[in-house]
Amino acid sequence: MDWEHEDGTSKQRPALVLSSTNSANSSPEIWVAKFTKTRSDVPFRIEFNRNDPSFKETGLTETCYLYLADARRVPKSRFIRRRGRLPILSAVMVGFMLKQAIKFEMP
Repeated sequence: MDWEHEDGTSKQRPALVLSSTNSANSSPEIWVAKFTKTRSDVPFRIEFNRNDPSFKETGLTETCYLYLADARRVPKSRFIRRRGRLPILSAVMVGFMLKQAIKFEMP
């Protein structure tokens, strides 16, 4: 997808759709989180390691991270193509962490 950065620049990046199928089908915008190779020690970080047996299903090419706290709503028109899918265990982990992130209170 075409990800717009805070400084006004944009870059094509892989992203994970976080919206439910019903929500995605009924709205012009969807919730997504981008994948990045940059590792930061912050809450709600998920690593996708290229050495995991199911990594190939993701369509990613290198170990990368997903930061749920950086998720945002974007227009569906920014999506270019489907790159891959999450293996079932990864999807369950993302769902669990997303629920935790929603409950998280900032100090």
